[in-house]
Amino acid sequence: CRQNSFVLASWCSGPMLEAMQAVRLPLMVMFADVSHDHLFEVLRDFPDLPIILHEVPRVGYNRIAYPLLRRFPQLHMVCDPPNFVHMGLEYLVDAVGHDQLLFGTRYPICEGGSAITGVMYARMSEEARGAIFSA
Repeated sequence: CRQNSFVLASWCSGPMLEAMQAVRLPLMVMFADVSHDHLFEVLRDFPDLPIILHEVPRVGYNRIAYPLLRRFPQLHMVCDPPNFVHMGLEYLVDAVGHDQLLFGTRYPICEGGSAITGVMYARMSEEARGAIFSA
């Protein structure tokens, strides 16, 4: 949102968000580009709007993303290679479950094989693995 010079908050983007929610059009959000308070407000104010959170850094930021995932079922997070640090995906699945996690590669920055390998070799149930791959 910063690069487009608008605020992701009801007072600024409300009409667009209402229209998106009405047809359940997912809103793609880059973690670094949105105020975390504004993201919280949109999640709270638009409970039927699917939101997909991209490029969530693994280290340190889970104190923001994980509580939001736990509280708002319409929030989804893309799991991609930066989450594949040692036991990172397993920790994420244990912390928030698998229902809101989406498979991603972060291509062309990362190779697709590393994303596939990260999910395939993670110690998780086949149900969780299938849910991440099929979302």
